[in-house]
Amino acid sequence: MNRIATLAAAALLPTLVAAQQAPPVDPASSMETKLQILLDREEIRQVITNYGLAFDMQGWDLHRSVFTIELQMDFTASA
Repeated sequence: MNRIATLAAAALLPTLVAAQQAPPVDPASSMETKLQILLDREEIRQVITNYGLAFDMQGWDLHRSVFTIELQMDFTASA
């Protein structure tokens, strides 16, 4: 594994650990809510996987696809 891929993997490790340690789905939740939580988790896993694959394959189109085109952040609550 080249240095950049190693650094990328190291940077993603906390995210992967957090994804694996996600809190369990509340048994009282509706089936629709449970399904949405599982779909959201799978989508996050897929983005993380694609990020790593993009570096390994040097697939820069795939690499760009894991990032959002537009981002808006509001820090007023932290001021």
